[in-house]
Amino acid sequence: MNRSILIINRALPQHWAGGLERHVEDLALGLTAAGWRVHLLSAPLSPIETHRYRDSGIEVHGAPCADPHRYSLRYLLGIGSVIERLLARERFDIVHAHEFGLGLWRPRPEAPPIVLSVHGTITSETPLHPDVYHHLTPGARIRAWIRYGRRHLYAPAWRRALARADAILIDSAFSRGELERIAPAAIAKARMVPLAVREADAPPDRAPSRAQLGWDGMQLLTIGRLEWAKGHELALEALARVRDLPWRYTIVGEGTHRPAIERTIQRLALSDRVRLTGRVSQSDKLMMLAGADLFLWPERTHPAFGLAGLESLLAGTPVLATRRGAIPEVVGDRGGWLADPDPDSFAAALRPLLADPSFLAAARPGLRESALSRFAFGRMISGVIEVYRALLTRPR
Repeated sequence: MNRSILIINRALPQHWAGGLERHVEDLALGLTAAGWRVHLLSAPLSPIETHRYRDSGIEVHGAPCADPHRYSLRYLLGIGSVIERLLARERFDIVHAHEFGLGLWRPRPEAPPIVLSVHGTITSETPLHPDVYHHLTPGARIRAWIRYGRRHLYAPAWRRALARADAILIDSAFSRGELERIAPAAIAKARMVPLAVREADAPPDRAPSRAQLGWDGMQLLTIGRLEWAKGHELALEALARVRDLPWRYTIVGEGTHRPAIERTIQRLALSDRVRLTGRVSQSDKLMMLAGADLFLWPERTHPAFGLAGLESLLAGTPVLATRRGAIPEVVGDRGGWLADPDPDSFAAALRPLLADPSFLAAARPGLRESALSRFAFGRMISGVIEVYRALLTRPR
C-alpha cells in the first residue's frame, strides 16, 4: 500500500529561490519517485504551477496565512487550522514540516507521526548568532535586530515544535551541535540525513560552456541571494586586494542587498571586472558552474548546509569558502580551500590560486565523483524514508 505524506514549508522555488525551497521540492519529487503519495502545503501557487506539480504526482495545497518571504505571527497562529482542515479531508501517514512550518499547531492525540526538519537554528544563519554579532558595528547590530529580531519571538513556537515532533531531521554535524547547545532534550530524537540535489544528467562540458558564455581567462563565480549574510562584499574586498592578478567575477542572484553590493563595486573601482547577472535560467546556471575556474562561497554567518557549494562540486569546479557553519563538511577534504571570514584572509587564500591556475586545474578531476559519494540524492531519500518507516512501525 502506498503511504501518504504531508510536507509543510512556507514557500516553494516558485515563491522564493532559496536552497530550502529547492530542497523541499526535490524531496517531494524523490519521495514520489519512491512510491509515496506526496502532498505539499505552502503559500498558494498559481493554477499553472499547481497543475505542473500534479503532473509530477504531487498534490499542492495553499495556506493563505503564509507569506513566501518570511514567517509572520499570522502564519504561526493560522497554519494549525489549515493543517487540521487537511487532516479532516485527507489521510496522511506522516506529517513532515520544515523549520517553523508547524507554527503554533497543537496536534490531537490521533494525529499522524510528526517529522520536523531543522535547517539551522534560531540565529545560526543570521548576524544574531553570538560569534557573528560580536564583530558587528553598532549600526550593523541595529540592522540585524530589525531584520532578524522577530526570530527570538518565534523561538517558543520552534521549541514546542521540537517537543511535539516524533523525529527530528538535521542535515549536518554543525546543525547537530547547534541543536545540542540550544535544545539538548531534542537530540535523542534527532537523525542526521545530509542534503543532496536531484540531478537528471551529468553537467555540461567545460569548454563548450565557456565558449557559449563568452568566457576566457580566470573566471570566478558566486551564486546565491544578494544578502549581507552571503558575503558578496567580503569577496569583493578580497578581490580588490588581488587586483594585480587577472580575473573576472560573476555574481548570480537577486535580493535586497543588491544596491549595497553595487555601491561596493563602484567604491572599489571593480566595475570592469565584476558582473551582476540577476537570476538566470537553470541551463545557464549549470553552464556557469561548469565553466567557472573557482566558486567563491564567502558566507558571513553559519549555514546549516549549503546547496550552492555542493552544486559547484558536482559540476567539477573547486570552491574557496569561509570556514563557517557546515561549509567545511560540504567542501570536504579535497573539494577546495577554506579561509576565515574576513577580506584579508580570503585574499591571502585567493592569491596563490589566481597566480598559479594549475592549482585549480589539478583540483578538478574527481571532484564530482567525490561529492556524489558523500551526498548522493538516492541516499538522502532512503534516509528520510527510513525515518518514516521507523515511526510507522513504532507503537503509539
